[in-house]
Amino acid sequence: MDAIRGMVTGLFVGPVIALFSYLISSASSYGSAHRYLVFLLPIGAVFTYCTYQIFGGYQKFTSYAISDINAIEESSDGERMPQGYVRLSPWMGVVNLFNSIISHSLGASVGKEGVGVQLGISSAVFLDSIEGRLRKKGSSLECYLMTGAAAAFGALFQSPVAGTLFGMQFASPKFTRLDKLLPCLLASFSATLVADAIGIHVVTVPVYLPVIPSYANYLRVIVFAIIVGLVTRLCCSLVEIVREKAATIFKGNQMITVLALAILLVIISFLTYVVEGDFKYNGLSTELITFSIFGQTDIVDFILKFSFILISLAAGFQGGEVLPLLVSGSLLGGAIGPLLGLEQASSAILGAIGMLSGGTNLSLVCFALGMEMFHYTEPTTLFIVAAASFVMSGKIGIYGGQKL
Repeated sequence: MDAIRGMVTGLFVGPVIALFSYLISSASSYGSAHRYLVFLLPIGAVFTYCTYQIFGGYQKFTSYAISDINAIEESSDGERMPQGYVRLSPWMGVVNLFNSIISHSLGASVGKEGVGVQLGISSAVFLDSIEGRLRKKGSSLECYLMTGAAAAFGALFQSPVAGTLFGMQFASPKFTRLDKLLPCLLASFSATLVADAIGIHVVTVPVYLPVIPSYANYLRVIVFAIIVGLVTRLCCSLVEIVREKAATIFKGNQMITVLALAILLVIISFLTYVVEGDFKYNGLSTELITFSIFGQTDIVDFILKFSFILISLAAGFQGGEVLPLLVSGSLLGGAIGPLLGLEQASSAILGAIGMLSGGTNLSLVCFALGMEMFHYTEPTTLFIVAAASFVMSGKIGIYGGQKL
């Protein structure tokens, strides 16, 4: 029965993610064509804050889903609402979608996969409610939440294997839920195929050569991964530190806090435009991955891009953290890799995967993503980076409530 649920979820989520990707791409393109909209970032931040005050803490939707999966797994009597359960609403993803469109239209430096996964989870909650009305017994919510996440992640990045692993592991990285392997696999693969058939925008990278396997290069890659993991730990910590410090400065007034951070984002956006001549650090900035592969970026680009990401997330703009981690990681890797004797192109890709692995605590998912999305053809060095970066980053991460 779980296999059928997985297939149904994938077929349902695939078109949802394709539509979501189209809307975000359109919003990003509109924002790029009308860069004066960055001056409206303070209004967008306040609007987003007010939205969550009205509808509740939907920005933590993924964390709520993680808590539900873990609570249901720990429940021994199969009750529908075990202790620790959070009632999820299908409308949560819709609210986050609307706020994400605002973020990308105005040029906030956030990603899209976070809200995409939330839409997958929202769809899964909707399907679970339908089954509950039809069958009127038991609960399949855990299966739907896992397959919804798997379908969304796989479709977003056109990476069905990574999506399968994501659904099985994102709630509890130290466990691989083999009992949900088949439904997550069916959900991820079917959603990926459907989204691809409809047409979905994904990040593409130019052809490059991976690190050549050798003992010397293995040592270089280990040192490289340690640095990336430590920087990832610092970056994830800074997001919370900035939020806390800003709240302290403004004496806990959250609206004033997000408004001040958004104004700061406008100021640095304008100053960057004056110096650089464009707004390349606003928005998704996925083109920076290609620039890094071609050696057209340096450590300053990493510092500036992460500063934009840091302030955007602290100000409460919605979208996601996976693409920001990939972009930041590619800039960091492209900067430090050549210093260790690694090729610029391969170190940019390894940096992206390393920072994502440390930030998500999902090393196997990131390993698969590196092979599927970035077409990294040498698995040994890729695995070393994904594993070592995860170990060095510690237990801090972008997904709250994970069992680590």
